[in-house]
Amino acid sequence: MPSSHYRTELRRWTPFFLFALNLFLSWRLLNLEYTTHYKSIEPFFYALAAHLRAHWLQPGWWGTWNCGMPFRYTYQPGLHSLVALTSALTGWNTARAFHFTFALLYSAGPVTLYLLVRRLAGSFRIALAAGLLYSLWSPSTWLVRDLAQDTGGAFHATLRFGQQYAGYWAFTFDPGGLLNARRLHAAVAYGDSPYVTGLTFVPLAVLLVHKATQRTSPLNLFLAALGLVAVPLTNIPATLTLAMMLLAYVLATPPGEHLRRLFVIAFCSFLGYLLAAPLIPLSALLLAARNTQWMDQQGQITPVKLLWITLGLLLLFGIVTGLRRLRVSEFARFSIAFLLVTATIVLGKAWGNFSVIAQPMRFHLGLEMAIVACVASLAGVVHVRARWARIAIATLSVAAVGWQIESYHLYARHIVKREPIWERSEYKIAKWMDQHAGGNRVWVPGSVSFWLNTFTNTPQMTGCCDQNFLFQAPRIATYEMGTDDGAGARAGEISLVWMKTMGVKYFALSGPHSTEEYGVTHHPKKFTGMLESRWHNGDDAIYEVPGPPGSLAHWIQSNEAIRQMPVNGVEVEPIRNYAAAVTDPARPQASFEWQSTASALVRGAPRLGDLLSVQIPFHFGWRAESAKGVGLKIGQDALGFMLIDPHCNGDCAIRLIFDGGWESRVLLWLSLFAWTATAIVLLRAYRQQ
Repeated sequence: MPSSHYRTELRRWTPFFLFALNLFLSWRLLNLEYTTHYKSIEPFFYALAAHLRAHWLQPGWWGTWNCGMPFRYTYQPGLHSLVALTSALTGWNTARAFHFTFALLYSAGPVTLYLLVRRLAGSFRIALAAGLLYSLWSPSTWLVRDLAQDTGGAFHATLRFGQQYAGYWAFTFDPGGLLNARRLHAAVAYGDSPYVTGLTFVPLAVLLVHKATQRTSPLNLFLAALGLVAVPLTNIPATLTLAMMLLAYVLATPPGEHLRRLFVIAFCSFLGYLLAAPLIPLSALLLAARNTQWMDQQGQITPVKLLWITLGLLLLFGIVTGLRRLRVSEFARFSIAFLLVTATIVLGKAWGNFSVIAQPMRFHLGLEMAIVACVASLAGVVHVRARWARIAIATLSVAAVGWQIESYHLYARHIVKREPIWERSEYKIAKWMDQHAGGNRVWVPGSVSFWLNTFTNTPQMTGCCDQNFLFQAPRIATYEMGTDDGAGARAGEISLVWMKTMGVKYFALSGPHSTEEYGVTHHPKKFTGMLESRWHNGDDAIYEVPGPPGSLAHWIQSNEAIRQMPVNGVEVEPIRNYAAAVTDPARPQASFEWQSTASALVRGAPRLGDLLSVQIPFHFGWRAESAKGVGLKIGQDALGFMLIDPHCNGDCAIRLIFDGGWESRVLLWLSLFAWTATAIVLLRAYRQQ
């Protein structure tokens, strides 16, 4: 059989080989529920998938985190939608379904990069090198010492002398994190699985865009639109990485093709968003962008920084133009441009403490993809004619690949471990809340917050994720509750005022000997003599906030509404009257009952002139109706909670309905129009063929 046949078969089966290789490295995830990494935010994604599995058609309002938010604001739905589907098909709990699904998507990452490089470079050798390097090498650990240490230690070599070495110098080599799997570590240890999953879709999206630019058919444009929108449906940092790669793709364009590529990217991006608009509302993206700027002060976009970014882009354009004049290949230009962009962001922070954008170190995995593409491109430049040299290079390459397969495999066994959670604080506190909290809002510290909603639907004052907070009060209250910064002898009193204000009925505190990972409660004994614990186990305790049975709705007088936002956690005077009012058993009580994920019913007998305060953050998607169906205006207090004038005296029933507001309706109609128009165009193109 001719050798060309074997080469053809090798190229045909290479994607399957790369997938199988990565699945071999991550195989422990296929049958895993809970890992030993209790600081990971993964459990938040288990909760999202469980909710979505139970409420496919109407996810509605997510009252479980941060006092409440639209479910579409919680996190990009791509990964946990696949997890929910896997859980529904297999019957597994969402933790196991999550790890199984992620293992498959993780293993597909090098495959999509291989396919992109194969198409752009037109070389099997370069594509194979890229796929293997991305599978078995983490270059970010070679460039950033903190990443190397975090992934398993820093490189060090020692020389020893002693009798045990028979009088000879002995050289020992410990590469530490340099040879470990950073991509797998970031996902398993920290829960950055959505970003890693998004990076799997990034090369695929660029590949589909490239095909659409090469042949602008309706089908190719539709597939490119789906590929582009798959990334923002999965993760925002991955979306920014996609933008960086598309920028490099456009800059590397041959002369005269820039506008064509820009048009295809713009059109497909717009179409892709319309197709998926109900799943990623524009208001959610704007909120995440605003909160991210608030979270990272150094990464805020300022006019001066915009000027520097503009100058940097002009310089990048000049570099790529120079490379084209030097007849550097298009793929090499693309790789270098992608590397310069990602390296400026990541290494600018790591080496120079300069943040081009918010949270720049999140993008070190994107930098790895760029470095891999650049190194792989050398395989197309270096040509070795001598037979012995080619044999030597092949032998060394096979040995290096074998070494790294074993190294990655051992490392995966080290970090992907199962451990019973049943004796830990996270589980015990969650089970008590599930059995005794009665669905009331609670506050729990640190890693207990991460794991709480894996085992119970009990709503909590905090949760995930900071970029999606509708208002900042939970962050302020949590910080003060944990640190007592500036509170002094009033620590217990101030914390209690915040708990009452935020609608918390039960809260947990963990001492230094608790298994809670973050130790965020600095003074766990501050309620001694003030409150009696409802539950105590080791260094963990649960307390009940004094007052009437828990409710999120309260009748208050106009002068008791919060008119001023506290400037910090210690200055509780603006909320003190409100806290006293909502926990006063002598005044008329209002009941609050969830009737579905998108509606609630409030009942009570207010006095004339009373206002209804609902301890749920205001959002334009809420509307209120009286028992007779008359619409009621919803406002908000200075803290951000809903405030309603019920216009009733005596028995009163108010129905709260969350329908997403005008934005939800507009995006739904736009999406239906986009799908209908796309289907018509594709059908006409098919008939013409």
